[in-house]
Order: sequence, then structure tokens, then C-alpha cells
Amino acid sequence: MKVKLSRAVGDNPAGAELEIKDQTVLEAWERLGVIEGSGSDISKMKLEDLKALADKKELPKEEWENLKKEDLVTYLKDK
Repeated sequence: MKVKLSRAVGDNPAGAELEIKDQTVLEAWERLGVIEGSGSDISKMKLEDLKALADKKELPKEEWENLKKEDLVTYLKDK
């Protein structure tokens, strides 16, 4: 997911745009105020990333594996 830094991180100045694929990093940076709203806006994620997130959260696969992207986003937001 492409994110914009709210403050400097390492060699990257505030305002820099980075591509971050690790959901754990996205969630941690959002909590720390390094980025805004990336984790909560999962609707921008690709379908395979949404499925990986559902799997990581150990949600019952039979509930989400056949959902379309929009339905999967709603499902994940509800969980």
C-alpha cells in the first residue's frame, strides 16, 4: 500500500511516499502517528492482501474465502 509519511522515518523525510506491504508495519505506523489512516482504509488493498489479512487474523476461512472484494472489506471491518 502506498503511504505518505506524516513525519520522518530513517532517511525518509516527512511527506515522502513509500510502498509498504507489511500489514503489521502499516498498523504500527498508524498507531504511532507516522502515517494516517492506512490500516483503517483497507478498501484500497488488493484482494489477495485482504485474504492474507483474514488468514492472519485467523478468521474462519469458510466465512470469507469466496467473498468478492467489497464483501470481504465489509467482513474484515466488522471483525
